[in-house]
Amino acid sequence: MKKKALVINPWIMDFKLYDEWMHPCGLYFLYDFLLRNGFDTVFYNCLKRSQSTKPKQNGTGEFPNAEIAKPGIYKGVKRKFKRYGVSQDEFTGFLLSTNKPDVIFLGSSMTYWAMGLAETIKIVTSIFPDIPCIVGGTAAHLIPNWIRSIPGVTHVFTGNLFNANDLKQSGIPLLSELTALPCAASMNPAFESMESLNHAPVMTSLGCPMSCSYCASKILCKTYTRRPVETVAAELALCVSEFDVSNAAFYDDALLFDAENNFIPFVNKIRDMRLPVQFHTPNGLHVAFMNRFLIDLMLDIGFKTIRLGYESGKLSDTRHTSGKTSFEQLAQKIVLMKSGGFLSSGIGVYLMAGLPGQTPQMVMEELAEVASLGVLVKPVFLSPVPHTALFESYSLLYPQILADPLTHNDSYFVTLLPQWDATAMQDVLDRAKSHNQKIQAPADPSDSSLGIPKPA
Repeated sequence: MKKKALVINPWIMDFKLYDEWMHPCGLYFLYDFLLRNGFDTVFYNCLKRSQSTKPKQNGTGEFPNAEIAKPGIYKGVKRKFKRYGVSQDEFTGFLLSTNKPDVIFLGSSMTYWAMGLAETIKIVTSIFPDIPCIVGGTAAHLIPNWIRSIPGVTHVFTGNLFNANDLKQSGIPLLSELTALPCAASMNPAFESMESLNHAPVMTSLGCPMSCSYCASKILCKTYTRRPVETVAAELALCVSEFDVSNAAFYDDALLFDAENNFIPFVNKIRDMRLPVQFHTPNGLHVAFMNRFLIDLMLDIGFKTIRLGYESGKLSDTRHTSGKTSFEQLAQKIVLMKSGGFLSSGIGVYLMAGLPGQTPQMVMEELAEVASLGVLVKPVFLSPVPHTALFESYSLLYPQILADPLTHNDSYFVTLLPQWDATAMQDVLDRAKSHNQKIQAPADPSDSSLGIPKPA
């Protein structure tokens, strides 16, 4: 008889959350992994969007949410704290109606979202108290001891499903003897189990060749690997045919790296298939890799939302950003994009705030520089990520980030930095919002690409 597995994408608890093409891709791969190893598998997404809420033109939208008590550490954050996802009654009703599983798998993402994971596990174990609960994913990898301390967690998997040694050495029953995923593993089995999709994820590669001081990509996935073009194209085609999806977002950490052997073959495949899809890049693209040929390809297959990973053009910050680009290069590439046909409202530039020595005034100055290019400015406040170089240096100044993942929340952490407080952060957001409203296309006033959290 087949063993039964229950895979759950947990609730998120935070001050803000918006479905800007969010997908638990790791759990989609887990679903394929379990099926390949003979499990009868059920997937449940606590972050399901309400079907009563109409998606925006680009497929994004609001998550259901409920205000909850704010953790004491956040008492100085003047915002409402919420649980995002389905209601407790809906989740409990699903668990009570499903067949008793032999094992339960839960994903994890941001470290400061671990509260949502803990609350999800509390509900799960109240109904299935004797079933093993295995937690994997980003937070499990970065803060395994904290995740192990959550009541009800039986095992924490800190490896990679594509790596046979990681599975074997985990020592986790029902997991360590299973066969690892092949490179051609697909997200399609997970999609086929769903009732609906608002948009599709596209992941042409795993990992990242860069080594930015604030990013954990290389920690989570040690090698950069391309996925077969045929597999990725088939995933997108299924989303279009089965769910009438018309928007897709790339999940690659370095989409344009070695484009001749990855991005260009994928684009050519999609163009041949004539899929009616608009593409978005919420993960910032590397400015240095942009050129006229790639820009023309993007426009040809329907790219709508472009996000550029600028972070900071200051020479003092290049050691943290892998020297991605300069302001001069950014300006040149934006001219290329606009002359090629991209609208100002479709181009957004990520600007990081919270790097060492970076003051609010410095961020405001860079914001004004980027705004002068006539594109959207997207401030990104730093969240310290465990095991990264930047986290290690900040932990010497703020040792509390070693013990409590709630301190990693950008809404809290940046207020610890010299000259920064909630007012300074809001000033940056307000300045960006004021500029972006002038750039935003009138035809799509609700475009979520502004990325500015709304005050509660």
